[in-house]
Amino acid sequence: MENLTLRDYIGNTLYVTLKDGRILNGEFMAIDAQCNLLLDRVREQSKSATAEVSSRLLGLVSVPSDTVEKVEVPQYKMQEMIRSRAAFMQNIV
Repeated sequence: MENLTLRDYIGNTLYVTLKDGRILNGEFMAIDAQCNLLLDRVREQSKSATAEVSSRLLGLVSVPSDTVEKVEVPQYKMQEMIRSRAAFMQNIV
C-alpha cells in the first residue's frame, strides 16, 4: 500500500460490494469508530432475479460495516494516490 493512510482515501471513489450483492460506488467522506462508511454521490447497482442490472442515484449514504463484503479502489486511482503521497513526502523538510 506504499504507506497510504486512511486519510489518503478521503475524497476518492470507493466501490463497495454489499453482502446482498448490491454494489455502491461513491466518494469516500468519513468512517466512524464502528467502521461504518460515509459515501457521497452514491450510485447503487443491483441485479434482479432475471439478471437485469438496475442503477439508481442515492446521494449521501451511511454504509453499515456489517453489510460490507468488499471495498475496492480502481488501480489507476491507487497509483495516483501513491504518486501524490510520494510527491508530498518529498516536500517535507
